[in-house]
Amino acid sequence: MFTGANMKKHQKGSILIEGMIAILIFSFGVIGTLSYQANMLAETTQTSYRLGASMYVNSLMNAAEADPANFSCYTYPAAPNSNGITNCAAATTYMPTWSAGALSMKGTSTTPPTSIYDATAGTLTITVYWKLPQEKSTDPVHSVSTTIQPTSG
Repeated sequence: MFTGANMKKHQKGSILIEGMIAILIFSFGVIGTLSYQANMLAETTQTSYRLGASMYVNSLMNAAEADPANFSCYTYPAAPNSNGITNCAAATTYMPTWSAGALSMKGTSTTPPTSIYDATAGTLTITVYWKLPQEKSTDPVHSVSTTIQPTSG
């Protein structure tokens, strides 16, 4: 049985051990918080790049829908489809600005944006690609895409 001075002799160093355990528990909390913060930063970056790509897709979609008679002119990387029936003046002016912006956005991948007109279906498919900063050049790219059809012709 421990009593008096004998008990104090066995408790020597217990404060040090308790302090080390408290530091260990605190360290796990800090490491968890830092890990969570790093994951949130990566998600925020991906969301930012996806939003930028979506804005370029929507921008071209709105321009093409505003000019439904000349829908086939809004193509990239091919030159506007001026087949004599359509007037591609608006698209010829708009497309260089759009493509330059899409090619210079944050996270731009080595895959250029595309805007392809399908004459058979009468649709325009717009796709913008991006990569995250930590991804290698061999990793697959991410994309935002939409296919639209003119409401009137």
